[in-house]
Amino acid sequence: MGQIDQINILVAEDNDLSREMIARIIRMQGYRVLEARDGGTALELARQFDVHVAVIDQMMEPVGGFHFAQRVAAGGLSIPIIMVTAHDASDILLEASKCGIQRVIQKPFSPDKLVGSINRILAQKGVRTRPLTTVTYETRHNPEQLMRQAIELAAQNRKFGKGGPFGAIIADAEGRILGEGSNGIAARSDPTAHAEVMAIRQASERLGRTDLSDCFLYCSSEPTKVGRALISSVGITKVHYGLSHKEVAAVLGAPKPEPDTEYVRFCHEDALAMMQSFGKKEPGGD
Repeated sequence: MGQIDQINILVAEDNDLSREMIARIIRMQGYRVLEARDGGTALELARQFDVHVAVIDQMMEPVGGFHFAQRVAAGGLSIPIIMVTAHDASDILLEASKCGIQRVIQKPFSPDKLVGSINRILAQKGVRTRPLTTVTYETRHNPEQLMRQAIELAAQNRKFGKGGPFGAIIADAEGRILGEGSNGIAARSDPTAHAEVMAIRQASERLGRTDLSDCFLYCSSEPTKVGRALISSVGITKVHYGLSHKEVAAVLGAPKPEPDTEYVRFCHEDALAMMQSFGKKEPGGD
C-alpha cells in the first residue's frame, strides 16, 4: 500500500478517562484518532472515514465490542480490530476469533503494547508508517479518579451480567494503574474471584512479584474476608473503599450465614516430617 499521509485509528471506549488515555497514547505517534463512546457511534465513524485500525472496548452500551465487530463484517468493511478488555483475555479469545478480531489486550496495558499491536497490524496491511516516537507517556491518576474508576468497573460488571457490582483498582504511589478487577464469582464459578483479589492477581502478574507493599488498593466496597487475607499477605498497607459491608447488605441483602466449620489436625507426624525434609534442603534445591 505504501506511505499514507494520514493514518486513522478509531477508538471506542465508554469510560471517558480510559478513552482519553488511549487516544493520547496513539496521537503521540502522529496518528489521527477518531473517538466514540460506544460501538454504534464507532460504526458510523467507520462508514464515514477510512479507518486503518479500530481499538474497541469489549463492554459498552448499547453496542459493545463484539457487536461492533459483527456489524463491521456484515457491512463488508475491512477494518482490523484490537479489542481491549478488563476481563481475563483468555476467556474471550475464542469468541474474538469467531468475530474476526485480530488481537485482544487485557487492561491495564502498557503504551508500548498498544502501539506495538497497532503497528504490527499496519505493517501486515503494507502501510509504511513514520518513524515512531518512544512511548514514555504514563497516565497518573489522583485518588478520586482511581476510586471513580473502581466504581465504574463495578457498575459495568453488574450492567453486563458478569457478576456483582464490585470493582477494584491497584495503583502505585504515582497513581499509575497496575491492576483492575471486578467480581467474577458466578461467571467464573470461582469462589475466590472477588474484585480486590482479581486486581491483586493482575498487579502481581504485571510486576512479576507478590510484594505489593508499595501499592494502594481502591475498592468500590469494603474488601471481603478473602480479600483482606490476601491484602495482608501481599503487604498492602492502605486500602480505600466506598461502601461498608453494612451498606452493601442494606441494598443487596445480608450474606448467607457462615458455616460452623470444624478444623481437625490430622496426620500431624507425616505432615511435620514432610515439612522438615524441605527445611533441610539448600535454597533452590529439588
